[in-house]
Amino acid sequence: MLRLGWPSITVIDTTVHSFYRRRIKDLPAFGNEVILNLLCKKFFCKNDDCDRSIFTERFNDHFKPYSRLSIRLTSKLLKTGLLTGGNVGSRICRLHCINISASTILRIVHKTPIVPLVAPKILGIDDWAYKKGDRYGTALVDLEKHRIIELLPDRDSNTIKNWLINNPGVEIITRDRYSNYAKGATEGCPEATQIADRFRLLQNLSEALKKVLDRNYKTYKQMFETTNLIKRCENISKPLDILPISLPLGYNKRLIQMEEVKMRHRKGESLRKIASSVNLDRKTVARYLQLEEPPIKVTPPKYNFSEFTSYILEFINKSEGTPIKLLINEIKKMGYNGGFTTAYKFIRENFKVHNAKSKPAIAKHLYFPAKAALLLSQSPSKLSTLQNEIVTTICSATPDIKQASILSRQFRNLLILKRGGLTKRFEIWIGKALRCKASEIRSFAKGLLSDFSAVHNAILYKWSNGQVEGQINKLKTIKRQMYGRCSFDLLKRRLIMGFE
Repeated sequence: MLRLGWPSITVIDTTVHSFYRRRIKDLPAFGNEVILNLLCKKFFCKNDDCDRSIFTERFNDHFKPYSRLSIRLTSKLLKTGLLTGGNVGSRICRLHCINISASTILRIVHKTPIVPLVAPKILGIDDWAYKKGDRYGTALVDLEKHRIIELLPDRDSNTIKNWLINNPGVEIITRDRYSNYAKGATEGCPEATQIADRFRLLQNLSEALKKVLDRNYKTYKQMFETTNLIKRCENISKPLDILPISLPLGYNKRLIQMEEVKMRHRKGESLRKIASSVNLDRKTVARYLQLEEPPIKVTPPKYNFSEFTSYILEFINKSEGTPIKLLINEIKKMGYNGGFTTAYKFIRENFKVHNAKSKPAIAKHLYFPAKAALLLSQSPSKLSTLQNEIVTTICSATPDIKQASILSRQFRNLLILKRGGLTKRFEIWIGKALRCKASEIRSFAKGLLSDFSAVHNAILYKWSNGQVEGQINKLKTIKRQMYGRCSFDLLKRRLIMGFE
């Protein structure tokens, strides 16, 4: 008995009603495009109860009804579209003798249903940006299988809760410390163990330590400059790390703003009124009132000039009055392949080219708050002799800095080393941090208390959100391949289906 793909057909008349032609594009052969010209039959149905009288011949194992592409070609185009996108996929197909448009490839991707995945036991949650600082979505990652299993359109706690309720079985959740994630995970899967992101914990600690250094910058800078450390810094053979850096261009402007903020505050003006008058955010005004000097913001050069630094200094000292253009031409002969403007800006900002006898500006950035915060939180055994001397000098400036540095190293060791008695040691650390003289460290400790269980689990468990950050980088790469213009649905399909 002949079946033609319709359930009600049980008896087919061998009488042919008519013929029709189908053109099916198939995979190429021997470097040539292949198009199948099929002459298909139409048959009568002898079943009187059937509401159809004519049925066409089907080839369900090879071609779908109404499709002009073979099943195996469609499968190849689907994979190509998921991995490369529409325009790039179309160009790649033409190289393989498949003449197909980008729209057709994307249409195949959108028509293919996403196979529902089983909820993982170990789930990672983090956010990703449609547009940074404006709108965010959420990525869910199976940490055991190393793959994204779902993209959610927002960061709302109800969205997380509903997904967890509809996908039971999650045992461990590693997540960003965003409050909506904590709330959604708790309400959606209260029995799951939640683990805070260790990287964010260390990042938040470093930011708190930097604020302590910002507040005491003027004090410890004076102590640093009275020692002979500066001369030793200038002789270090790591030009990229200790390049002589002048004050950033916006420093003087921020200094004037800070002085005006403090003057208005002494007159009794409120923070809101000061912020409105000087056109600053209230948080910035409050921060300026705590600092003695504006925070230093140093942007490292985009090009690594480390191999040319010594030659530039020697050239300037020997050739008084020589144009910078000539110097740039010289370093180009030595292998510099960057732009003229980049080199010009680097030389002007880091070397006093107007005076042949002058030496580069002091290597101040070793004790800039951002750099110093990293040194102060590191174990002394991992630092060089000079770096340890820098840490000792900075810590001796005020009790705040010394205590904050000790607590930072202790917390870092708790997260990384994972030695015995972690619970007791963490509770002791929290107690010390809450009594710290530095308000920034106390504020950091209070933040940990608000999410105590997840932070405690970050110390005890091996799982972390590090892998999720890697998956977010993959998402960013795919998003940028499509110039940020892809729809949420297409991005979701490429991430979930493209790496099966």
